[in-house]
Amino acid sequence: MKPKIVLAYSGGLDTSVILKWLQIEKKLDVIAFIADIGQKDELKIAKSNAVKMGAKKVIVADLKNIFVVNPNGETKTINSSSPLSFVILDNDVQLIYPGSIIYIPQSAKLMNPAQAASIWAPIISSIALSLTSLSVLNNNN
Repeated sequence: MKPKIVLAYSGGLDTSVILKWLQIEKKLDVIAFIADIGQKDELKIAKSNAVKMGAKKVIVADLKNIFVVNPNGETKTINSSSPLSFVILDNDVQLIYPGSIIYIPQSAKLMNPAQAASIWAPIISSIALSLTSLSVLNNNN
């Protein structure tokens, strides 16, 4: 059984070449990971390309709703209707500031309270730490 590797796969030329290179040169089974951010037709093409290129498995992750905590404590939910950017390009982008905490929820079936706590505890802890840091910084000014 060959070792496996997960490749962030776009369906384009670069990642397709890398997929084949990993299979041929490194003798690895490649699992193609595709992020679904609402691209519709391109998503179908990427999945098809991954299969054609010989990926052992194709995983598509639904990343259409993203929760962001900015360094100033502001929170916002970003959906796939507008592009994301780390720099200001125009007024139609959702700006993500350096130092922001980005949460991408996973779709899950019903879970017991312990599972829910294991998912939410780190998120709440990170938010609390960020807000505390901001409070300390504001009080020192």
